[in-house]
Amino acid sequence: MKRSHLLGLTIVFLFVIGLWYYLTQPEKSNVADLYAKVTTDFDKEAISSIEARVLNQSGHGLELIKDKDGWKVGISKQGHSFWAPAKKSKVERLLGLLQGLQGEVRAEGKRHLSVFGLDEGKGLKVTLKKGKSDELSIIIGGKGPEWGSSFVRRPGSNTVYLVQRDILSVFDIWSKRPDKPLDPDPWVNLKVIPAFPSDIDRCSYGSDVTDWVLSRLDEGEKDSTEKGKKVERWTFKKDDSLSEKSQKEVIAYLSKILPLKARDILPAEVLQKTNASKDRRLSAHFAYRLKAGPEKRVEIASCSKKNKTCLVKAGQYVYKIDGSWKKMLDNPFSKEKKVAAKGKGSASKRGGNGKR
Repeated sequence: MKRSHLLGLTIVFLFVIGLWYYLTQPEKSNVADLYAKVTTDFDKEAISSIEARVLNQSGHGLELIKDKDGWKVGISKQGHSFWAPAKKSKVERLLGLLQGLQGEVRAEGKRHLSVFGLDEGKGLKVTLKKGKSDELSIIIGGKGPEWGSSFVRRPGSNTVYLVQRDILSVFDIWSKRPDKPLDPDPWVNLKVIPAFPSDIDRCSYGSDVTDWVLSRLDEGEKDSTEKGKKVERWTFKKDDSLSEKSQKEVIAYLSKILPLKARDILPAEVLQKTNASKDRRLSAHFAYRLKAGPEKRVEIASCSKKNKTCLVKAGQYVYKIDGSWKKMLDNPFSKEKKVAAKGKGSASKRGGNGKR
Protein backbone atom coordinates (compact mmCIF):
# COMPACT_ATOMS: atom_id res chain seq x y z
CA MET A 1 0.00 0.00 0.00
CA LYS A 2 1.28 3.38 -0.94
CA ARG A 3 2.13 5.83 1.79
CA SER A 4 -0.33 8.35 0.39
CA HIS A 5 -3.17 5.81 0.69
CA LEU A 6 -2.18 5.01 4.26
CA LEU A 7 -2.17 8.70 5.18
CA GLY A 8 -5.63 9.18 3.64
CA LEU A 9 -7.06 6.20 5.55
CA THR A 10 -5.56 7.56 8.76
CA ILE A 11 -7.21 10.95 8.25
CA VAL A 12 -10.59 9.33 7.50
CA PHE A 13 -10.25 7.09 10.57
CA LEU A 14 -9.46 10.04 12.84
CA PHE A 15 -12.40 11.99 11.39
CA VAL A 16 -14.80 9.09 12.04
CA ILE A 17 -13.51 8.73 15.64
CA GLY A 18 -13.90 12.46 16.24
CA LEU A 19 -17.43 12.49 14.81
CA TRP A 20 -18.41 9.48 16.92
CA TYR A 21 -17.03 11.13 20.07
CA TYR A 22 -18.93 14.37 19.37
CA LEU A 23 -22.24 12.61 18.73
CA THR A 24 -22.03 10.41 21.84
CA GLN A 25 -21.34 13.30 24.28
CA PRO A 26 -24.29 14.40 26.49
CA GLU A 27 -25.85 17.70 25.46
CA LYS A 28 -24.55 20.62 27.50
CA SER A 29 -26.69 23.62 28.30
CA ASN A 30 -25.90 26.98 29.81
CA VAL A 31 -27.92 27.71 32.96
CA ALA A 32 -28.52 31.25 31.70
CA ASP A 33 -30.16 29.84 28.57
CA LEU A 34 -32.86 28.19 30.66
CA TYR A 35 -34.26 31.56 31.73
CA ALA A 36 -35.98 34.16 29.60
CA LYS A 37 -36.35 37.84 30.36
CA VAL A 38 -39.93 38.56 31.40
CA THR A 39 -39.65 42.26 32.28
CA THR A 40 -37.16 44.99 31.43
CA ASP A 41 -34.78 46.85 33.74
CA PHE A 42 -37.09 49.86 33.80
CA ASP A 43 -36.25 53.05 35.67
CA LYS A 44 -38.08 52.84 39.00
CA GLU A 45 -37.90 56.58 39.53
CA ALA A 46 -39.72 57.19 36.24
CA ILE A 47 -42.82 55.21 37.30
CA SER A 48 -45.62 57.65 38.12
CA SER A 49 -48.56 55.34 38.82
CA ILE A 50 -49.41 51.70 39.54
CA GLU A 51 -52.65 49.82 38.93
CA ALA A 52 -53.37 46.32 40.25
CA ARG A 53 -56.54 44.23 40.15
CA VAL A 54 -57.62 40.64 40.63
CA LEU A 55 -59.25 40.03 37.25
CA ASN A 56 -62.14 37.83 38.39
CA GLN A 57 -63.11 40.17 41.24
CA SER A 58 -65.30 43.25 40.96
CA GLY A 59 -64.12 46.63 42.21
CA HIS A 60 -61.53 49.19 41.25
CA GLY A 61 -58.59 47.27 42.67
CA LEU A 62 -55.50 49.08 43.89
CA GLU A 63 -54.42 52.49 42.59
CA LEU A 64 -51.16 54.25 43.48
CA ILE A 65 -49.93 57.59 42.19
CA LYS A 66 -46.77 59.61 42.78
CA ASP A 67 -46.60 63.38 43.15
CA LYS A 68 -44.16 65.88 44.68
CA ASP A 69 -45.01 64.65 48.20
CA GLY A 70 -44.42 60.98 47.41
CA TRP A 71 -46.65 57.96 46.78
CA LYS A 72 -50.37 57.98 47.54
CA VAL A 73 -52.96 55.19 47.56
CA GLY A 74 -56.63 55.55 46.69
CA ILE A 75 -59.03 54.47 49.45
CA SER A 76 -62.74 54.80 50.30
CA LYS A 77 -64.09 55.41 53.81
CA GLN A 78 -67.37 56.68 55.20
CA GLY A 79 -68.78 57.21 51.72
CA HIS A 80 -65.84 59.29 50.50
CA SER A 81 -63.00 58.39 48.12
CA PHE A 82 -59.68 60.13 48.66
CA TRP A 83 -55.90 59.76 48.37
CA ALA A 84 -53.96 58.68 51.45
CA PRO A 85 -50.17 58.63 51.97
CA ALA A 86 -48.72 55.28 50.90
CA LYS A 87 -45.90 53.31 52.48
CA LYS A 88 -42.81 54.14 50.45
CA SER A 89 -41.04 50.91 51.43
CA LYS A 90 -43.96 48.78 50.22
CA VAL A 91 -44.12 50.53 46.84
CA GLU A 92 -40.36 50.27 46.38
CA ARG A 93 -40.48 46.56 47.21
CA LEU A 94 -43.13 45.99 44.52
CA LEU A 95 -41.09 47.86 41.92
CA GLY A 96 -38.00 45.90 42.89
CA LEU A 97 -39.83 42.58 42.51
CA LEU A 98 -41.00 43.48 38.99
CA GLN A 99 -37.77 45.03 37.73
CA GLY A 100 -35.57 42.82 35.51
CA LEU A 101 -37.72 39.75 36.11
CA GLN A 102 -36.40 36.48 34.64
CA GLY A 103 -38.31 33.23 34.46
CA GLU A 104 -38.15 29.63 33.37
CA VAL A 105 -40.61 28.68 30.62
CA ARG A 106 -43.00 26.11 32.11
CA ALA A 107 -45.75 25.88 29.49
CA GLU A 108 -46.84 27.27 26.15
CA GLY A 109 -50.36 27.23 24.79
CA LYS A 110 -53.76 28.45 25.89
CA ARG A 111 -54.88 25.01 27.05
CA HIS A 112 -52.26 24.96 29.82
CA LEU A 113 -53.03 28.37 31.38
CA SER A 114 -55.69 27.15 33.83
CA VAL A 115 -53.18 24.82 35.51
CA PHE A 116 -51.22 27.85 36.67
CA GLY A 117 -54.17 30.12 37.46
CA LEU A 118 -53.47 32.20 34.38
CA ASP A 119 -56.43 31.43 32.13
CA GLU A 120 -58.32 34.32 30.55
CA GLY A 121 -59.93 36.63 33.12
CA LYS A 122 -58.00 35.23 36.08
CA GLY A 123 -54.91 36.19 38.00
CA LEU A 124 -53.58 39.45 39.41
CA LYS A 125 -52.84 42.03 36.73
CA VAL A 126 -50.27 44.72 37.59
CA THR A 127 -49.59 47.69 35.32
CA LEU A 128 -46.84 50.27 35.83
CA LYS A 129 -47.25 53.58 34.04
CA LYS A 130 -44.82 56.26 33.02
CA GLY A 131 -47.00 59.30 32.53
CA LYS A 132 -49.98 58.19 30.46
CA SER A 133 -48.23 55.28 28.74
CA ASP A 134 -47.83 51.73 30.06
CA GLU A 135 -44.26 50.91 31.03
CA LEU A 136 -44.95 47.31 32.09
CA SER A 137 -47.90 44.97 32.42
CA ILE A 138 -47.84 41.46 33.85
CA ILE A 139 -50.32 38.88 35.17
CA ILE A 140 -49.48 36.82 38.27
CA GLY A 141 -51.23 33.47 38.70
CA GLY A 142 -50.63 30.92 41.43
CA LYS A 143 -47.63 30.54 43.69
CA GLY A 144 -44.86 28.27 42.44
CA PRO A 145 -43.74 24.91 43.84
CA GLU A 146 -40.83 26.49 45.66
CA TRP A 147 -40.99 29.01 48.48
CA GLY A 148 -40.92 32.55 47.12
CA SER A 149 -41.83 31.68 43.52
CA SER A 150 -44.73 32.58 41.22
CA PHE A 151 -46.22 31.71 37.84
CA VAL A 152 -46.61 34.71 35.51
CA ARG A 153 -47.39 35.59 31.92
CA ARG A 154 -47.51 38.72 29.82
CA PRO A 155 -50.95 40.01 28.68
CA GLY A 156 -51.73 38.66 25.22
CA SER A 157 -49.19 35.83 25.58
CA ASN A 158 -49.84 32.16 26.36
CA THR A 159 -46.31 31.46 27.61
CA VAL A 160 -46.11 30.69 31.34
CA TYR A 161 -42.96 31.53 33.29
CA LEU A 162 -41.86 30.38 36.73
CA VAL A 163 -40.12 33.28 38.48
CA GLN A 164 -38.21 33.03 41.73
CA ARG A 165 -40.00 35.95 43.41
CA ASP A 166 -43.09 35.92 45.61
CA ILE A 167 -44.93 38.85 44.02
CA LEU A 168 -48.27 38.02 45.67
CA SER A 169 -46.87 38.55 49.18
CA VAL A 170 -46.36 42.29 48.65
CA PHE A 171 -50.13 42.50 48.05
CA ASP A 172 -50.73 40.58 51.31
CA ILE A 173 -52.07 37.57 49.39
CA TRP A 174 -51.17 34.43 51.33
CA SER A 175 -53.47 31.96 49.56
CA LYS A 176 -52.23 29.75 46.73
CA ARG A 177 -53.88 31.97 44.12
CA PRO A 178 -55.30 35.51 44.09
CA ASP A 179 -59.02 34.99 44.71
CA LYS A 180 -60.13 38.07 46.69
CA PRO A 181 -60.32 41.81 45.91
CA LEU A 182 -57.18 43.73 46.86
CA ASP A 183 -57.25 45.61 50.16
CA PRO A 184 -55.65 49.08 49.99
CA ASP A 185 -55.44 49.51 53.80
CA PRO A 186 -52.07 47.71 54.23
CA TRP A 187 -50.59 50.26 51.79
CA VAL A 188 -51.65 53.28 53.89
CA ASN A 189 -48.91 55.02 55.87
CA LEU A 190 -50.41 55.77 59.31
CA LYS A 191 -47.32 57.50 60.71
CA VAL A 192 -48.57 60.95 61.71
CA ILE A 193 -45.19 61.92 63.14
CA PRO A 194 -42.43 59.54 61.97
CA ALA A 195 -39.70 61.34 63.93
CA PHE A 196 -37.89 59.73 66.87
CA PRO A 197 -36.96 61.58 70.10
CA SER A 198 -33.31 61.85 69.10
CA ASP A 199 -34.32 63.71 65.91
CA ILE A 200 -36.15 66.53 67.72
CA ASP A 201 -34.56 69.95 68.11
CA ARG A 202 -37.59 71.83 69.41
CA CYS A 203 -41.24 71.08 70.13
CA SER A 204 -44.17 72.98 71.61
CA TYR A 205 -47.77 72.46 72.61
CA GLY A 206 -50.69 74.81 73.12
CA SER A 207 -54.24 74.13 74.33
CA ASP A 208 -56.91 75.39 76.71
CA VAL A 209 -55.18 73.35 79.44
CA THR A 210 -51.55 74.45 79.14
CA ASP A 211 -48.85 75.89 76.91
CA TRP A 212 -45.25 74.73 76.86
CA VAL A 213 -42.06 74.87 74.79
CA LEU A 214 -39.19 72.38 74.92
CA SER A 215 -36.02 73.35 73.09
CA ARG A 216 -32.47 72.09 72.87
CA LEU A 217 -29.80 74.54 74.01
CA ASP A 218 -27.50 75.69 71.23
CA GLU A 219 -23.96 74.34 71.27
CA GLY A 220 -21.78 76.64 73.38
CA GLU A 221 -24.78 78.29 75.01
CA LYS A 222 -24.56 75.94 77.96
CA ASP A 223 -21.54 73.81 78.69
CA SER A 224 -22.81 71.20 81.12
CA THR A 225 -20.81 68.20 82.18
CA GLU A 226 -21.61 65.07 84.08
CA LYS A 227 -18.74 62.91 85.27
CA GLY A 228 -16.39 64.75 82.93
CA LYS A 229 -18.57 64.17 79.85
CA LYS A 230 -20.34 66.92 77.96
CA VAL A 231 -24.11 66.38 77.87
CA GLU A 232 -26.92 68.07 76.02
CA ARG A 233 -29.31 70.26 77.97
CA TRP A 234 -32.82 71.48 77.25
CA THR A 235 -34.94 74.40 78.39
CA PHE A 236 -38.56 73.81 79.29
CA LYS A 237 -40.98 76.69 79.55
CA LYS A 238 -44.45 75.84 80.81
CA ASP A 239 -46.91 78.70 81.13
CA ASP A 240 -44.89 81.26 83.15
CA SER A 241 -42.23 78.93 84.63
CA LEU A 242 -38.83 78.17 83.11
CA SER A 243 -36.65 75.17 83.98
CA GLU A 244 -33.85 73.06 82.60
CA LYS A 245 -34.13 69.41 81.63
CA SER A 246 -31.45 66.80 81.12
CA GLN A 247 -31.12 64.74 77.96
CA LYS A 248 -32.24 61.67 79.87
CA GLU A 249 -35.43 63.37 81.08
CA VAL A 250 -36.26 64.71 77.63
CA ILE A 251 -35.72 61.40 75.84
CA ALA A 252 -37.80 59.60 78.47
CA TYR A 253 -40.74 61.97 77.93
CA LEU A 254 -40.51 62.26 74.14
CA SER A 255 -40.38 58.47 73.88
CA LYS A 256 -43.94 58.44 75.22
CA ILE A 257 -45.31 60.69 72.48
CA LEU A 258 -43.03 59.95 69.51
CA PRO A 259 -43.23 58.55 66.94
CA LEU A 260 -47.00 58.97 66.60
CA LYS A 261 -48.93 56.32 64.69
CA ALA A 262 -52.65 56.61 63.99
CA ARG A 263 -55.34 54.00 64.35
CA ASP A 264 -56.92 55.01 61.06
CA ILE A 265 -57.03 57.69 58.38
CA LEU A 266 -60.32 59.42 57.57
CA PRO A 267 -61.70 61.72 54.85
CA ALA A 268 -61.31 65.45 55.53
CA GLU A 269 -65.12 65.77 55.51
CA VAL A 270 -65.26 64.05 58.90
CA LEU A 271 -64.08 67.25 60.60
CA GLN A 272 -67.22 69.04 59.47
CA LYS A 273 -69.34 66.50 61.31
CA THR A 274 -67.64 67.13 64.66
CA ASN A 275 -69.51 70.44 64.98
CA ALA A 276 -72.80 68.54 65.14
CA SER A 277 -71.51 65.69 67.33
CA LYS A 278 -71.08 65.34 71.08
CA ASP A 279 -67.31 65.05 70.71
CA ARG A 280 -65.42 67.87 72.33
CA ARG A 281 -64.32 70.47 69.79
CA LEU A 282 -60.77 71.61 70.49
CA SER A 283 -58.26 74.18 69.42
CA ALA A 284 -54.94 72.59 70.32
CA HIS A 285 -51.75 71.92 68.42
CA PHE A 286 -48.38 70.21 68.70
CA ALA A 287 -45.46 71.60 66.69
CA TYR A 288 -42.02 70.07 66.24
CA ARG A 289 -38.80 70.84 64.43
CA LEU A 290 -36.10 68.37 63.52
CA LYS A 291 -32.38 69.06 63.67
CA ALA A 292 -32.56 69.72 59.95
CA GLY A 293 -35.79 70.94 58.41
CA PRO A 294 -38.74 73.28 58.86
CA GLU A 295 -41.23 73.20 61.72
CA LYS A 296 -44.22 70.91 61.27
CA ARG A 297 -47.57 71.10 63.02
CA VAL A 298 -50.29 68.68 64.10
CA GLU A 299 -53.72 70.14 64.87
CA ILE A 300 -55.86 68.37 67.46
CA ALA A 301 -59.41 68.92 66.21
CA SER A 302 -61.62 66.93 68.57
CA CYS A 303 -61.61 64.16 71.17
CA SER A 304 -64.17 61.54 72.15
CA LYS A 305 -64.28 60.44 75.79
CA LYS A 306 -66.50 57.51 74.86
CA ASN A 307 -64.13 56.09 72.23
CA LYS A 308 -60.97 57.42 73.93
CA THR A 309 -59.76 58.77 70.60
CA CYS A 310 -58.88 62.12 69.05
CA LEU A 311 -59.02 63.45 65.51
CA VAL A 312 -55.88 65.24 64.38
CA LYS A 313 -54.91 66.94 61.16
CA ALA A 314 -51.36 66.76 59.80
CA GLY A 315 -50.92 68.52 56.50
CA GLN A 316 -53.88 67.61 54.31
CA TYR A 317 -54.68 64.36 56.13
CA VAL A 318 -57.03 63.60 59.03
CA TYR A 319 -56.15 60.76 61.41
CA LYS A 320 -57.78 59.00 64.34
CA ILE A 321 -55.33 58.52 67.22
CA ASP A 322 -55.41 57.28 70.82
CA GLY A 323 -56.76 59.90 73.21
CA SER A 324 -53.91 59.14 75.64
CA TRP A 325 -51.55 61.11 73.37
CA LYS A 326 -53.27 64.40 74.23
CA LYS A 327 -53.25 63.58 77.94
CA MET A 328 -49.47 63.16 77.81
CA LEU A 329 -49.20 66.53 76.07
CA ASP A 330 -51.39 68.17 78.72
CA ASN A 331 -49.18 66.78 81.49
CA PRO A 332 -45.54 66.84 80.31
CA PHE A 333 -42.85 65.33 82.56
CA SER A 334 -45.51 64.31 85.07
CA LYS A 335 -44.50 61.41 87.25
CA GLU A 336 -46.86 58.48 87.43
CA LYS A 337 -48.52 58.29 90.80
CA LYS A 338 -48.07 55.06 92.63
CA VAL A 339 -51.39 53.85 93.88
CA ALA A 340 -51.18 51.98 97.17
CA ALA A 341 -52.74 48.56 97.10
CA LYS A 342 -56.00 48.43 98.95
CA GLY A 343 -56.19 45.70 101.55
CA LYS A 344 -57.30 44.91 105.04
CA GLY A 345 -54.06 46.22 106.52
CA SER A 346 -51.57 44.49 108.80
CA ALA A 347 -52.34 42.47 111.81
CA SER A 348 -51.08 45.23 114.13
CA LYS A 349 -53.51 47.75 112.57
CA ARG A 350 -56.41 45.33 112.75
CA GLY A 351 -55.86 44.51 116.35
CA GLY A 352 -52.39 45.04 117.68
CA ASN A 353 -49.64 42.53 117.06
CA GLY A 354 -52.00 39.63 117.05
CA LYS A 355 -50.96 38.39 120.51
CA ARG A 356 -53.33 38.17 123.42
